[in-house]
Amino acid sequence: MVDETQIGISGNLTVAQAAQLLGVSANQVRQLIATGELEAVKAGPAWMIPHRAVESRRDIGWGAGRRLAPANAWALLLLADGDEVPWLPRRTRWRLRHYLETHRLAGIRSRLVDRGRSRAYRAHPSLLNGLRDDPALMLTGATGAMARRLGLVGGAESVDAYVGAGDLDGVVHRHHLRESRGVPNVTLRVVPPIGIAWPPAHVAPVCAIALDLLDSSEPRARQVGTELLQGLGR
Repeated sequence: MVDETQIGISGNLTVAQAAQLLGVSANQVRQLIATGELEAVKAGPAWMIPHRAVESRRDIGWGAGRRLAPANAWALLLLADGDEVPWLPRRTRWRLRHYLETHRLAGIRSRLVDRGRSRAYRAHPSLLNGLRDDPALMLTGATGAMARRLGLVGGAESVDAYVGAGDLDGVVHRHHLRESRGVPNVTLRVVPPIGIAWPPAHVAPVCAIALDLLDSSEPRARQVGTELLQGLGR
């Protein structure tokens, strides 16, 4: 077992420690890092992995099926929120609607991981309000929950949002973000091109917000995420 007292002050784990917690090999952990499924930062020759990211990955599980392509993942989430997805072929839309009727979103989290790859940053607290207002972002997690008044208070000291891959560098430059090796106060979930203008809205669909809350290190945020999915019948 991983000795909690050996976890660094920053809350980071080594590849070996993460592998032990996840019950997989070190090579599998490195593969998760390479594909963006596990948040990590390079510290010299080694990877440092936030403990909360490992716990979140462990909660998601492994055997829910092949990951959905980003366009289909977002189509599924938008359909679950009652939106239309006219950029997809009619048969694909029908298949996704049928899939929603037979699966709960909380049970297929591992199939939706390609909706956005998390990048951790630090920003000066005085810049966070301006960052939240940036039209290139779609707010999610605790930030989106507060914007939609979904029963989560606090969190004004951080920002969680989706950003299109083509807009990432501009957002980082405009708001003087720097990559975080400790505790981030900005999480940007990078969305690859999916065939539509990004973002489709300034605040994410409720179901996406709920799923992202399930990844939080805060128990209250995870509770709200669970309650939201239950209320949506998802």
